[in-house]
Amino acid sequence: MMRRVALLIVIAAVAAGAWAGWRQYVQIDAPYRGYAEAEQFVEVPSGIGTRAIGTRLVQAGVVRDLTTWRLAVWRSGKATALKAGEYRFSGAISPAEAVAKLARGDVYLRTITFPEGLTV
Repeated sequence: MMRRVALLIVIAAVAAGAWAGWRQYVQIDAPYRGYAEAEQFVEVPSGIGTRAIGTRLVQAGVVRDLTTWRLAVWRSGKATALKAGEYRFSGAISPAEAVAKLARGDVYLRTITFPEGLTV
């Protein structure tokens, strides 16, 4: 009788772990938008790691949580390809799409106009 109870507990724990892992894996492709403004800018300085980038994205409301971010980076295989710069997010985006955007270096470009004849 005791073996049956132990076996049921082990089976329940394995099932709960599998369900939690599957749910986390599905969230990698689930769009998320946790900011209220029309657009959100995130600055990614040169030389910071994927964890620090993820922390910035979570604080800005672009990515739901750090674990999902890290799984998305791991699944993409682009941990060393993420580029520094200022990124603009204007809608719901999945963590996988955020990784792809940073790997492409799809930074926000600002237009600067210098009037003719301007001197320093």
